[in-house]
Parts: sequence; C-alpha cells; structure tokens
Amino acid sequence: HELINRISSMLNPAHLAKIILTSDERYRSGDDYDELLDSIDGIIQEGNDMKKMIENELDFLREIALDTEGNVADVLIKVHESLKDEMRKNSVESNVQVEPNLPKIAMNESKLQLAFYNLIKNASEAMSKGGKLEITTYLKKNKGQKESVIVEIKDTGIGMTKEQLSKIFQPFYTTKARGLGVGLSNVKTIISGHKGKIEVESKVGIGTKFVVAIPVNR
Repeated sequence: HELINRISSMLNPAHLAKIILTSDERYRSGDDYDELLDSIDGIIQEGNDMKKMIENELDFLREIALDTEGNVADVLIKVHESLKDEMRKNSVESNVQVEPNLPKIAMNESKLQLAFYNLIKNASEAMSKGGKLEITTYLKKNKGQKESVIVEIKDTGIGMTKEQLSKIFQPFYTTKARGLGVGLSNVKTIISGHKGKIEVESKVGIGTKFVVAIPVNR
C-alpha cells in the first residue's frame, strides 16, 4: 500500500501540470501543446496502470479459497470459447482435446478461469502471424498412484530464450513492449493455490508449452 501511495504522490505533479497546461491560453496556443499534453497523459496512464497492477498483485497474495468442486475441462472449454473468435481473426488454429469423465477437483472457478485465460491469451499473442494452438487435458497417476488433472497448452509461436524462461514467473517481468508482466506471476499463484504446479518449456522460433498439474482429492 505504501508503494501505491508513493505512485499517487508522484502523479500529483502530472495532474497539476495538465490543469495548468489546459487552462492557460498561452500554453494552448503553443506549437508543442499537443505533444506536451500527450506526454502528460502518457505519464498519468502509466502511473494508473502501475497502481492497478500492484493492487491486482496484492489481491493474489491473499489465500485462494477453493469454494467449489468442478471439472477442469469445463473451465478450460469456457475460456477457449471466449477467445476463439479473436484467435480465428488472428489466423490461429486452435484445438481442444479433453479426456472424458475427468474427476472433479476443489477449485476457485473464477481464479482458475483467469489463469487459463492468461495462458491461452499469451499463447495466441505469441503467434502474431498465425499458428497452431493445441490444448489437451487428461488424468495422470504418479508413482505413488496419486492422481492429477493435467492441462497442456502448446503453441507454435516465437518461443522464449533460456533467460526469458528463467524469469517469466517473476512479478513485474514481461517480454512485451508494454505492460508490467504480472499475468504469469498470478497464474503461478493461482495454480499453487490449487496445490498444483506449472512448468514451461520453449524454443525460440519453435514455440512454447505450458503444463499445469492439479491434484485430485478423492
């Protein structure tokens, strides 16, 4: 909260500068008025975006309540449907394969939807010139015969370097030109809140695959 207050304090001069700039005819008639106004608006927008991102990050630090039981595949399909038209417009061919009769898990449905939304959205954006997105979910038993629902999200996008891979789950790290990069950090927090794990493998120019494993309690 202290950081948010500091950002607000830093934005005050920008708001004041905008008031002065827009209310004084001497400035409004200047040749560089539009450029100055755009610069101030940019500062204000970036500051507000940063505050919102920090608030979201603080929200995700709170414990995630697993308040319902549901089928991971149902959540995944719902998210995919919401993004399908957008992907089609971007020439991204997507395919969802679901193992039938998956067991239900304890979940926070809205948080899990957000996690899958981030993963699928990021995969789609990594294929700016089109590509193929494969989404698969199935049941897996480990050596101790404990079951987990597995979700694989694989794209044929630009891929990531080893350095990028080592940082992608860090708060505020991003490979995008704009943004503060809390998406994948929050995804990991959500999956961890479901007692699960998330792993990633990627090759530059080949693509990226995220693997989510959420344990089944039954």
